[in-house]
Amino acid sequence: MAGINLRKIKIGDSSELRACGLMSGTLSVVEADIRGFVASRMTDVLIAQDESIRAVVKLFRRDRKMSTVQLEFVYTEDADMDTKSEIMEATLKYCFLTEYYNKVIAISRAEDAVTEELLVSHGFMQEAVLRDEIRTDTGFEDAGLFALTAACYTEYNVCFVPFERGIAVITGGKDYVDEIRLLHPGSFSTWREASDFSAGADASRLQMAAYTTWTKSSLTCCLPNLQRLMWSLPSILQIRGLRST
Repeated sequence: MAGINLRKIKIGDSSELRACGLMSGTLSVVEADIRGFVASRMTDVLIAQDESIRAVVKLFRRDRKMSTVQLEFVYTEDADMDTKSEIMEATLKYCFLTEYYNKVIAISRAEDAVTEELLVSHGFMQEAVLRDEIRTDTGFEDAGLFALTAACYTEYNVCFVPFERGIAVITGGKDYVDEIRLLHPGSFSTWREASDFSAGADASRLQMAAYTTWTKSSLTCCLPNLQRLMWSLPSILQIRGLRST
């Protein structure tokens, strides 16, 4: 199975979403719902897919400051736990490294052990019990409120290694290194310029303060969500024959 990709929902998805049971109603009703999603300033709806569509991911913003977002997932019937985990990983990466949300929250029914296990396995912590939160056919039931903040998101990391001729930027997840880039001193005055240089590296889009200054011998970063990794330096030292400072 190919990796999960996320993209914004579009009108052209209406027939397939209806066919796989992710949206209900007539075709015109589904198209109208999608238009409403696209027009909303407080809701984003994403399609999670590999060879085919696997889920609809809804992101509800609490306010226009883009600080907190609530997740809601609608999966196809054949989505197993591994698929759901991949979708969660891709969604969290999107929330923290693309949209720069500070906090992601999700609600789980009190008896939904599968969803609770999924959330906890990705670093969510339960913050509260919400009384009579979910409407059922017989009334209302309680739900658990789970949350994950940017400071606690450790699935993706960036490490800076200073050298005489520049700074090596190593990015990757918990299992492997994605990319190694070299930034030369004096080339950038802001992190935005540096991230433009290293376009394509997801870690360059980490939530961070806007300004970074660095010289040949020092690096000063305002990174509220920087997670340092312990990498094996011998392989890094071979980059362009550099010598660590």
